[in-house]
Amino acid sequence: MPYTWFKEGPVKDAACAPPRLLVINFSGGVQSTALVYMVLRGELPLPVSLSNVVVLTADPGMEMTGTYETVRQVQAACEEAGVRAYTVEGPSLYEDLTRDPAPTRLDNPPYFVSKGRGEKPGRLRQKCTRQYKIRPMNRAVRDELRLRGIPVRGPRAHGVVEKWIGFPLDEVHRFSMPDNDYERFKFPLADLRMTKADVKSWLEKQGLPVPGRSVCAACFANTPAFFCRMKDNDPEAWAKAVAVDTAVRRHPAMAGMGAIFVSDTMRPLASIVGSDDADRDELSCDTGYCFL
Repeated sequence: MPYTWFKEGPVKDAACAPPRLLVINFSGGVQSTALVYMVLRGELPLPVSLSNVVVLTADPGMEMTGTYETVRQVQAACEEAGVRAYTVEGPSLYEDLTRDPAPTRLDNPPYFVSKGRGEKPGRLRQKCTRQYKIRPMNRAVRDELRLRGIPVRGPRAHGVVEKWIGFPLDEVHRFSMPDNDYERFKFPLADLRMTKADVKSWLEKQGLPVPGRSVCAACFANTPAFFCRMKDNDPEAWAKAVAVDTAVRRHPAMAGMGAIFVSDTMRPLASIVGSDDADRDELSCDTGYCFL
């Protein structure tokens, strides 16, 4: 039996009261795109009416060009179906990393750090996901509740929001519980026993384009091979990645930490192309909010 995940732990669906608002986390990646289209095509039973469904996207300011196009297409399909869908307001990670003058405080990505000769490379603490994705999404959810007159505090607010997240069956290790009382989490693709391969196959059978990976251009989890493909196929994203990689080594918020690099090769991105590392393509990320 499928479970709904509350702050205090998972509960069998049969024991759950209905929510008042359904929020779909949409990043423009494969799984979240399929999840939204399943809703629009009536393939998933909804716990609320369509007027109480909201599709939310967070933009850190440096997604791949194809991801932005997927987001535009899916948001247009939602609008046509009468489903509210939009990109939430929030800070731009790209601007905070590259603007001049740079901010003296930064919720940085977990980039790679070389502290000196003979020392093993280290990693910065990952703070970007919470600041540039989770918090803007949470603010938007609270705004949606206030818009509808739904309480956000107190016993009557418990679990009033059901948030659907597109983790498939082979990503159950990424499941998490809400950090507040008013949300509950559901993972419909996993409940359907769908793997990542199943999700891709579903999109293809529906005649829908299969999106690329939803990821920041200057993400620490991009491989050398991915960066090389980016340079060849997405020059706008490549330019942003190089700008970030250059900026982090002189960013005042990271001063004194050592030589910082976007890539785990510990070299500037521009020097990776044509190098011995250019074919390496095995790095991945298992954070709970990215790469949907």
